[in-house]
Amino acid sequence: APTIVQQRAASTVRWAHGHWAGAREESLQAELITRGAGEEEHVLGLAETAKCLAMLERDLNRADAMVMEARALAAPRLAELRRAVGIRPLG
Repeated sequence: APTIVQQRAASTVRWAHGHWAGAREESLQAELITRGAGEEEHVLGLAETAKCLAMLERDLNRADAMVMEARALAAPRLAELRRAVGIRPLG
């Protein structure tokens, strides 16, 4: 089975060569792989896939949902980081 790095590389290569459907599929596969990884890897996978979909101008609602999911997963860590460095929460 391909690794996340291989899937992301394949997506980038396909995008660079104008193979939009292939780039989309590789990116979506990469995100699926990250679901079985750690939380940080999953958040990055969601963000990367959302970026890819936005660059391809495909599945923009799905990309937006991925960004919202990544934000929700990352929120506790961001709050910890802000407390650790003395930054007040936004909003």
